[in-house]
Amino acid sequence: MTQGSSDLFSHISERLLRIDPSTLELQPGLISEWEEIEAGMEYVLHIHPEAVWENKAPTNGRAFDAEDVVWNILYAGEYEGPEHTAQRASWYFGIENAEAVDDKTVRLTLSEPNGPVLAAMADHRQHMVPKEVPESYGWDNYPNFPAIGPFRMTSYDPGTVGTFERNPDYVLTGANGDALPYFDGVELNWFGDNASAYAAFLTDQLDVMPVTPSDAKDLDDESGVTVYRLPFRGTQLQVLNTERYADVRVRKAFHNLLDYQDIGENVHLGDYKWSGKINQQYPYVMKEDEVRVLPGFNPDTREADVAEAFKLLDAAGFPEGAGLVFNNVSSATTGNAFDWQIRIQGQLAQVAPAIEYNTNTPTDGPSFQRALLAGEHDCITHQSYDGPETRLAIQAFATGHSRNWSKYSNPTVDELVARSMAESGEQLGETIAELEAILMEDHPWFGLGIVPALAARDRVQGIDRGGWEGASGNDSKIVSQYYWFTEDA
Repeated sequence: MTQGSSDLFSHISERLLRIDPSTLELQPGLISEWEEIEAGMEYVLHIHPEAVWENKAPTNGRAFDAEDVVWNILYAGEYEGPEHTAQRASWYFGIENAEAVDDKTVRLTLSEPNGPVLAAMADHRQHMVPKEVPESYGWDNYPNFPAIGPFRMTSYDPGTVGTFERNPDYVLTGANGDALPYFDGVELNWFGDNASAYAAFLTDQLDVMPVTPSDAKDLDDESGVTVYRLPFRGTQLQVLNTERYADVRVRKAFHNLLDYQDIGENVHLGDYKWSGKINQQYPYVMKEDEVRVLPGFNPDTREADVAEAFKLLDAAGFPEGAGLVFNNVSSATTGNAFDWQIRIQGQLAQVAPAIEYNTNTPTDGPSFQRALLAGEHDCITHQSYDGPETRLAIQAFATGHSRNWSKYSNPTVDELVARSMAESGEQLGETIAELEAILMEDHPWFGLGIVPALAARDRVQGIDRGGWEGASGNDSKIVSQYYWFTEDA
């Protein structure tokens, strides 16, 4: 199979909790049981009694313990370690104390309500590392990381190949209680471009690979291949920096000028879902039929939407857009994010040629992250993967949040986000609706919910890719964190 470097940790590590992609209910992970002493304020976490680290330095086969849990929670929330490096640090706000009660028990107390804090631990990027690792190894020293996931790494050639074998000490089980993983080894291969990976898949050198919308459509008719479409909480975004563009009229005009149907059909080839400010797979938020009638999404009002955009620009002091410059940064040099900025540039050149929209790509992932954290962008195109809970997703609109790339600040929105942290059910739904109504008028975050695809040769059956969980009932089989082969390859 082929994947990016982020999936290395998906094979050798594990999360504290998992989540059912169909119901969004929390499920046991390395935390086998938990007690909610007071909703959003106090929890007791019970660690899986048989979880152990791989028998290599520095853990040497020791038990996964309460101090590991405490260290990882505090590191994820930036209470320990370097500041301003974790995009999801704000998910762990309000932690007053994380205490190892004994070797297998942690008590977590908060100073203010943070109802989704357990869901944060179930996010597919919240992999556990040993408490000793930050002082012992570099973060990219993958072969020397002790495993606690379904596999342990046997070799690694950066940018080329990584190999893994079954971890005999892995303790988590499948949906039916059966032992995981179902196969003895995995090989991850990296390619310089999608075309090379696609060619390798077609020539039977790969069993599984993620594919672009165009490749997915081609592979649908390919003999011996099955394409799995996996709706999930990924949204392709165009985000304006509100500190650079404080006038809401400019933000609204920019939105009205764009044609999202054109982007969806040409970049995603129809494999997308209309989304408002919050991905449509979450509960309580705007759904497709509500979004379709809005400016930018409705082809029937396209002419009127553009005319309104020019009125807004004139009123803001930019007649026909003259004097406006958007230096955009894409999160990748290829793929959806890159294609989005190119198509937006082409759209603006046609409909509002007085606007200057420049496209840029970072040299690498860390460069992009540094630019985001520093606010060194007019706007960005980015494929965002929100957390596995609605309240985690809306935190991205709160002032100072670690994922608030638009530098947006609205006291009323902050109040609604804070209020939601102690709410659930119908009450939460009312707050989300009120929040989204404000964002639709004020916030420069425009996106489409994308539908990724995974291609597999037919000798591979029943693939689950729940590490990037969806929230659709159609994804009921996607319940594990990794790729599972349910029949012999």
